[in-house]
Amino acid sequence: MVEENTDELRRATYLHETGIHRTDKLFLTIMPTEQCNFRCVYCYESFLRGSMLPDIRKGLISFVEKKSKTINDYFVDWFGGEPLYLLGTYLLITFKYLFYSLLF
Repeated sequence: MVEENTDELRRATYLHETGIHRTDKLFLTIMPTEQCNFRCVYCYESFLRGSMLPDIRKGLISFVEKKSKTINDYFVDWFGGEPLYLLGTYLLITFKYLFYSLLF
C-alpha cells in the first residue's frame, strides 16, 4: 500500500531519471537474427537484414569486455527472431557475458 501523501508520479520520475544515468549498470537488448517464424501481427520489423554479422558479434563482445571493468550489473534482453536459429551466436555471447561478469 502506498501512503496517501506520497507523490507516486514524482517518485517514479525520480527512479527513472536516476536509473537512466547510472554508469555502474549495463542494459543490452540484443537482436542476433530476424529469422522469426511467428510473424506476429503487431510486429514492426521488416526482416530485411537477416542475421547478426560476425563483425557486429565481435564488436558486441568487445564492448561487454570493456564495460565489465566498470559496471556491477548486466541486464540482457534477447529480442527478435527464432532463438535456436543462431544458437551458436546466443551461446557465444552468453558465455562471454558470463565469463566477464565472473572475472570482474
